[in-house]
Amino acid sequence: MINVNSVSKSFSKSQVLHSISFEVKQNRIVGLLGPNGAGKTTIMRLLSGYLSPDSGNIEIHGFNILSHPNKVKSKIGYLPENCPLYDEMKVDEFLKYRAILKGVLPRLVRKRIIEIKDQCCISDIGNPIIRSLSKGYRQRVGFADALIHNPEVLILDEPTVGLDPHQIIIVRNLISDLSNDHTILLSTHIMQEVESICDDVIMINKGDIIASDTKYNFCNKLKKIQTVYLEINANINDIEFIFSDISFANLVFKESINDVWSCVNIEILNQNLIEDLFEIIYEKKYKLRALKPLVNSLEESYLDIIKHEDSKK
Repeated sequence: MINVNSVSKSFSKSQVLHSISFEVKQNRIVGLLGPNGAGKTTIMRLLSGYLSPDSGNIEIHGFNILSHPNKVKSKIGYLPENCPLYDEMKVDEFLKYRAILKGVLPRLVRKRIIEIKDQCCISDIGNPIIRSLSKGYRQRVGFADALIHNPEVLILDEPTVGLDPHQIIIVRNLISDLSNDHTILLSTHIMQEVESICDDVIMINKGDIIASDTKYNFCNKLKKIQTVYLEINANINDIEFIFSDISFANLVFKESINDVWSCVNIEILNQNLIEDLFEIIYEKKYKLRALKPLVNSLEESYLDIIKHEDSKK
């Protein structure tokens, strides 16, 4: 859906992006994660057609942004970090103007406004002047503007910046719902944002893509030893004996749930043998009611990858 191939960009002889490449697949929510100044907003402006790359190619829905700019813009909805609205217009007036500007057929404009206001949870406002709205409502009006022409791709630059906790939840739920019918690339430096709503992660630092993977793989990219969580029907006093002779399992944590159940964290030193753990525990006459892998938090993975990248320089 989005293909970025060897794209570079400079401003005033300072190179902001260094021949970056990445792909965003259809109907995925992808988080572009990185610190302030990493190049996230520049990428968003390139994808929206606001800027042109110095070198490399960008394709959206199979169309090159330079050779087919109007076609590309009809396929995308762009919400910049500082949501640009016409403060003197009423909400419905603004959305009508934007719908016509973006090519919605006149006979469908009213119907589309009703649909998109309902989708963005702003059905209760239409006549208020935009400048009178709260930050949260303004952001949702911005979403409605980005969605009014029903684009296949949404490009969201820091979509929850400046919102209060309640407004953040509303916007995150909206983004999650939109992923059913849209491909979404959102930039943020808030790791909890990516952790809560994204499927995939692209990490950028100092103008270079340093990681690109699913969220799960990203969180374990540098982790050489898999840790699993178990709940086993054994008294806490028996736990160390149970695992003492399992050569590929290292007990790192244990805690009593009640008199007959305990929870433990086990490091699997050889991941090829993880399935053998079931059989060994079964042979020891114990039952399991939970077994799941433990992953790094996004913050831990972020710091690990930054440290890893700095060590290579």
